[in-house]
Amino acid sequence: MPETVLKLEGIHKSFGGIHALNDVSFELAEGEVHALLGENGAGKSTLIKILTGVHKMDSGSIQVRGKSVTIEDPVDARHKGIGAIYQELSLVDSLTVAENIFLGHEPTKSFFGSIKKRELLDKAAKYLSSFAIAVDPSAFVGDLGLGKKRIIEIIKALSINANILLLDEPTTGMSRAEIDTLFKIMDDLKKKEVNMIYISHHLDEVFRVCDRATVLRDGQNAGTFDIRSVDLKTLVKSMLGRTLKEEFPVREGTSSEEMLFEVREFRTEKMFAPINFSLRKGEILGITGIIGSGKSEIALGLFGADRSVQGNISIAGMAVSLKSPDDAKKR
Repeated sequence: MPETVLKLEGIHKSFGGIHALNDVSFELAEGEVHALLGENGAGKSTLIKILTGVHKMDSGSIQVRGKSVTIEDPVDARHKGIGAIYQELSLVDSLTVAENIFLGHEPTKSFFGSIKKRELLDKAAKYLSSFAIAVDPSAFVGDLGLGKKRIIEIIKALSINANILLLDEPTTGMSRAEIDTLFKIMDDLKKKEVNMIYISHHLDEVFRVCDRATVLRDGQNAGTFDIRSVDLKTLVKSMLGRTLKEEFPVREGTSSEEMLFEVREFRTEKMFAPINFSLRKGEILGITGIIGSGKSEIALGLFGADRSVQGNISIAGMAVSLKSPDDAKKR
């Protein structure tokens, strides 16, 4: 039997009169990627914040490798070998890759306390090389793509000797190639005895990279499953508390050619190039892209919340000007 690296028992946490966690238990085994699943509001984030020292539990116990511990704050969590990678990056764009990796624990000269820059770069280069990541440690993080930034976040956690890694929706905004690279790194980490808790709404990812899954529902345990012997419907039923009978049907396309909404040469001061799109009657138009690609800028511009909008917008063939949210709502 693999050693239990992390064990939580009877965790309770309330905010005012709301019970966020009620008698929750969780175990992470050596060499495991363990999924933590549940709908929004199920208690996943609260549990993770207790593990990382952001929140303190009201009652319960936490053991790390069989030893009872109290996690006082995020610094204490890191000292206990617990690192976290969140959806929102904690990197500083104006610092280099090496500076970000060792931020707060840079190698310094003992007499003056100044940073040993050569040692900093060399250590960062070794980490990057160990994961076969082609990134210059002296490059500014702001010049990197999202996928590489996520990997830098992981290396940053490993640089403080984290062997319990919490990954909260780590593939958000990443391309398929970047996700494949991340999963390869996770496989390498398992071989290096780094143990991971994986939070995701993408169940296909859970089946691809996880060994077990614990489901929370309404702040309580709803079950722990071996990924090799559970199917998708069972996991979904455990998350929802019911069998999902209806799924959104595959659309065959719209039968109408009537143009309801048309945008031409649309751009804002934060967008690099103008875009064009249109919406027909009976159609659902999706606008997607990675973080920072311009989705939010489009939404704000169309809602009249960005005065820098340029281009032409027409509704039912009539040109309109959306200078404020009130203008947009009237349309």
